Amino acid sequence: MTNTPHPLDHLVLPVPSLDLARERLSALGFTCAPDGIHPFGTVNACIYFADGTFLEPLAVGD
Repeated sequence: MTNTPHPLDHLVLPVPSLDLARERLSALGFTCAPDGIHPFGTVNACIYFADGTFLEPLAVGD
């Protein structure tokens, strides 16, 4: 078995409210992408960085 590195591309940030997370992250100076709606009821508002990594605030949709 070889030890092949697996680069980190994103971190999921579970949040109870996507609106509140967007508000707080924006207040810290981050720019959130528009809501991404997933087929199984979750939503996100990703924050992308220049190196290709991103944070994914993730909540259960309404």
